[in-house]
Amino acid sequence: MFFINLVATIILEYLVLLVFFPKEKWSLLQFTALLNGISLAAGSYLFNQQQMDWIVIEAGICLVEAVVIYLYWDTNLFKAILASLVANVISAGFFPLLQYLGFFPF
Repeated sequence: MFFINLVATIILEYLVLLVFFPKEKWSLLQFTALLNGISLAAGSYLFNQQQMDWIVIEAGICLVEAVVIYLYWDTNLFKAILASLVANVISAGFFPLLQYLGFFPF
């Protein structure tokens, strides 16, 4: 299930970030894959092993990704925070929404 979540998260966040940074296609895919590989593993560990609150983990991931976007693409801070927030809200809500709608029994 982790691999499915990782691939879906990378695809969803890549598509959202592509709206904000349309000229950065290849580096954006690399960035999304690397950052989400690290953040999803860390978030899963914190949620499953340390029993941390899911919303706190997502807020931390969103903040870290916003800072990395700001520094890597040399954009303004508002655009970096907005891009990170939109991407993380969509990717974090994707599987719970599908489960709520009855697409996943688990």
